[in-house]
Amino acid sequence: MRQRPAGLVDYNGRMARALVVVLTFALMVPVSAAVAAVAGYPDGSLLANFAWLRAHQQSGNVQIVDVREPGQFALLHIPTAVDIPFSRLRTPANGPLSASAYARIFGAHGIRPGDSIVVYGDPGSFDITYTLWALNYIGLDRARVYFGGIQDWIGHGGAIARGLSEPTPVTLPYRVVPQVRESAVELEQALSQKTVIPLDARTIAEFDGIDVRALRGGHIPGAVNIDYTRVYQHNNPQTGRLKSAAELEKLFKGLDPGARYVTYCQTGVRASMMYFTLRLMGFPHVAVYPESWQVWGSDLALPTADTTYLDIPRITGAVAATAGRLDALESLVGQMVQKNAESAVSAVSPGLVYGAYILAGLALLFAAAGTLRRIKQ
Repeated sequence: MRQRPAGLVDYNGRMARALVVVLTFALMVPVSAAVAAVAGYPDGSLLANFAWLRAHQQSGNVQIVDVREPGQFALLHIPTAVDIPFSRLRTPANGPLSASAYARIFGAHGIRPGDSIVVYGDPGSFDITYTLWALNYIGLDRARVYFGGIQDWIGHGGAIARGLSEPTPVTLPYRVVPQVRESAVELEQALSQKTVIPLDARTIAEFDGIDVRALRGGHIPGAVNIDYTRVYQHNNPQTGRLKSAAELEKLFKGLDPGARYVTYCQTGVRASMMYFTLRLMGFPHVAVYPESWQVWGSDLALPTADTTYLDIPRITGAVAATAGRLDALESLVGQMVQKNAESAVSAVSPGLVYGAYILAGLALLFAAAGTLRRIKQ
């Protein structure tokens, strides 16, 4: 291994130590919050707190999965954890993978059947609950969520490691658990037989067809709407904290524990939070429709309620208006370049010209990001 030359500043090391200090004092979750996270829920076996995780980590009988991106993982992570970024568990079109694909990914990172698994990441992230669902789908049912994530671990004084993980790949045998994944065909049939209740985890604006993110707006007929943000303390995912069992019981008061629920959202990720929370509260028959509204709402053969339609003319008009503004900007930049070339002592610097191009590019990026942000979940 190469040695660092004498006198070279360990910049990455200093940055990592500084981040640890910031996380410890500014972002740490109180001890009581993590303890409460396990106690009191009907199926507390789906949760891990700091004490449980550290004890099982020291005994060596738990596999720890970090769902953050490699750069975050390399900076600091829980010792013995392997990095399986949430993005690896999605298709390029932001959809779910097959059971065999999930098995290959988890096996490539050394996940073995029969062991306890704890999934963590940023506090309260649905990346964690989606990974839990993917594990359950291929028969790995001894999986838990460490809801407080890396901040909770550091806040309790847990040791940290740096660098990338080097797991030993295994061939992971798996069994498909169809009870936790619903297809559009299965869901439509179950709706006609009245054997399922869809649970919509989207916003009320999406549910009512006001916020349209597919060819159609609205919702699946018979669906119950519970915005996934309502499972967090103060209805705010930024807290990274789950509501108490008593609060969740109140939230789910109108639901039938004996019914079968299929959760969905726009792309299946918010739905996974409701899958996890319903199971945590003792609802035994819960599945995810992972393709969710981005597929259902765009398939005109499938039934919808409170149906609205994507305003194609409005979108086309907005695109045309944007193109017109860009054409005008391009013309202006061209005039500036010409003026610059004709002037011996130009008041228009090349930097200003290039800056105009950069601003035009940024305008395009922000416009595109605004559209994509609305449909990615």
